[in-house]
Amino acid sequence: MKVLIVDDDEKVLTSLRRILGDDFDIEVATGGEVALRKLDADDQFAVVVSDLSMPGMDGITFLKRVSELYPAISRIMLTGHSEIDKAIEAIEKGRVLRFLMKPCNSEVLSAALKAGMKQYRLINAEKDIFDRTILGSVDILTEIISLADPIGFSDIPRIKTLTSQICAVMGQQCTAEIKIAASVCLIGAVTFPHSILTRLRLGTAEPGSSDKVLASIADASSRLIRKVPRLEPVADIIKYHFKNYDGSGLPDEPIKGEAIPFGSRVLRVATVYTLNESQGVSRHANLNEILAGSGKLFDPKVVKSLPVIVKPVVTEKEHQEVKLQLKFNELE
Repeated sequence: MKVLIVDDDEKVLTSLRRILGDDFDIEVATGGEVALRKLDADDQFAVVVSDLSMPGMDGITFLKRVSELYPAISRIMLTGHSEIDKAIEAIEKGRVLRFLMKPCNSEVLSAALKAGMKQYRLINAEKDIFDRTILGSVDILTEIISLADPIGFSDIPRIKTLTSQICAVMGQQCTAEIKIAASVCLIGAVTFPHSILTRLRLGTAEPGSSDKVLASIADASSRLIRKVPRLEPVADIIKYHFKNYDGSGLPDEPIKGEAIPFGSRVLRVATVYTLNESQGVSRHANLNEILAGSGKLFDPKVVKSLPVIVKPVVTEKEHQEVKLQLKFNELE
């Protein structure tokens, strides 16, 4: 585990590295922006020590960003006697573990770093237990889906794969919450009669009823998942994953566009494409249907990633139709 020390004074950094280097794996950064790049490139940091007063990104702003992006990393603030009010602000905004007054002797700083390492280990141990508990719960839920609706369960792996692919093409992280949502987004189907699910799968449902059924399945799935502690973000992704991008449709709430959770917008496209595919819709027709709904039913940015992934085998005429539809969506 590493310690990252951030200060705009290179002499201070050299001195701290020399004093602490025998007991800790020390890396340094001359400012908040440089430090954030180091944290992004290396996941081995357990503790961050930051000076409060720095040009550009100050210590309060930097530690607040660390708390948002890397909440498990322990945060320690170095401050002068005249900066107590700012130190208190740093504790509130950056949720620092300790703040130390300058000058700080090596014994006090070393003890603070050891406390930071201990906190980091405890947080990660708790997270590991939590993750294994959650994954176990998800495994049970997916088993329920597979037993209640074996045919419908066959869609889940493809929904998960397409969801991950869309995130990758968009350059967005496919978070654990999004992955879990993709795994259990159809669990609410167990509450519906097989006759309804069969018509939905075969594409023989009455015109306009399929969207209502899918939105109802999403609502049922969300309510079931919300009963699992700490899965509220997953429940929200599922709840809104059949909400239309323009704000229409279910649930009947005043939310639209990018206010709809990102995971919901991705899962909507992945689910619709997969269910259409299961009904025997050709890749070309499937893609065209989703392209036509861009901006109204689907997030245009998500839709734009789909042709990169699907790459349907089409005639030259069909290829030009897809290109024209994409251009039309951009103009809108």
